[in-house]
Amino acid sequence: MEAWVNSPARFSILFEGPDEAAEQPETSFFTDLNLDQVFRAVTAGREEYDLTPFFRIPLHSERSVAYRHHVFQDLDNQAVSAAVAGFAEQMGKMREHLAQAGKLRYRYQKEHWFLDAAGIYCDAVGALANGLAAAEVESRGFTAFREYLASYTQSAEFTSLIAEVRKVARALATVRYCINIRGSRVRVSKYDGEADYSAEVVQTFAKFARGAVRNYRVGFRSSPDMDHVEERILALVARLYPDVFAALDDFCARHAAYVDDTIRAFDREIQ
Repeated sequence: MEAWVNSPARFSILFEGPDEAAEQPETSFFTDLNLDQVFRAVTAGREEYDLTPFFRIPLHSERSVAYRHHVFQDLDNQAVSAAVAGFAEQMGKMREHLAQAGKLRYRYQKEHWFLDAAGIYCDAVGALANGLAAAEVESRGFTAFREYLASYTQSAEFTSLIAEVRKVARALATVRYCINIRGSRVRVSKYDGEADYSAEVVQTFAKFARGAVRNYRVGFRSSPDMDHVEERILALVARLYPDVFAALDDFCARHAAYVDDTIRAFDREIQ
C-alpha cells in the first residue's frame, strides 16, 4: 500500500490503495434511502467536480479510513487549507479561461485565452508547491503529494512550460500597431513612434471644462467576442508579426494537454 501512495502515476489523496480507487460505486440502495438527495445537497456549489461518485465508494479497512482522516487533520492546518483553497480558486479560473476559449470563433483570440489559462495553471501549481513545502504535514497522503509536487515543479516538463508561456506572452506584449481609417477602408501598420493624438485632443478640450457636466462618454461592451472588423484587423496584425503569432500557434499545438493527470485528480479529490 505504501508504495502505491507514493506512486505519482496512481496517486490519490482520498484512497490509500489502487483497488479502492478503482472500485465501482455502489448505487443500488442510494435512491431507496434518499441518499442521492443527501449528497446532492452536500455537493451543492461544487457540481463541476462531479463528487457524488466518491460518496458511493465504501472503505473496507480501518487503515483506509485512517489514511483519509489523517488527510483531514492536515487540512485543519490553516497553512495547508489556505494553500489548497488558493490552488482550487486558480484552477477554477483556468477552467473558465479554457471554457471561454472554446466559445470564441477566431483562432488567435482562442489561442490567447488558452495561453492565459496555461499561465494560470503554472502559477497555481507553483504556489501550491511552495505553500505545502512551507507547511507542516503529517499524513501519508499530503506527504506523498508534496513530494510529487516538488519533483514535478522541478521537472523539464513543467519548467519548459513556464518558460514558453512567459516567452510567448512577452512576445505578444511587444505587438504594437496603428490603424488608419479613411471612409470604409482600414489600413493596419506597425507602430513607428507616431504621436498619440488622443492626449492632444484631451488637452485641447480641457479648457472648456466648467465644473460638473453631463457625461457623454459611451462605454465599451464587455463581451470578449470579436466582431468581423476586429477579426480582420487582428488577422492583418498577425501578418505584420508572423513570428510572434507562429510561436503562439506552436505553443497551443504542442501543449494542448498541459495539465498533469495527478494534479488534475488532486484538484477534484481534494474537494
